[in-house]
Amino acid sequence: MALCDSCGQALPETYIKGDLIIRTNPYEALWRGSRFRISPTRARLLIAFIQLRRVSFGGLIATLPGEDSGEGALKAHITYLRRELDDAGVPATISSVWGWGYEMLWREDIHA
Repeated sequence: MALCDSCGQALPETYIKGDLIIRTNPYEALWRGSRFRISPTRARLLIAFIQLRRVSFGGLIATLPGEDSGEGALKAHITYLRRELDDAGVPATISSVWGWGYEMLWREDIHA
């Protein structure tokens, strides 16, 4: 984590996948320059998908807050994340990988 030289505050980290940008501190999501609504928890899930594309159940559960860290909570967050991405027009699909986890595919990857 990088710190500001003058004030010592944590600087935002930025994760980019094409026209999708996720920033931390505070959490912010942008698609083609337009902000869209996303919770910090779902932003962390989305960052995992940006970094790895395919993530195990355990890896995703580890990104959830302690009191919200079960498989049921993960499924609910994935459902909401899918909806948020769709509402923002992000051309990505989050699919389950049977017995392992989830993967995020961009629509051009699906049709290739």
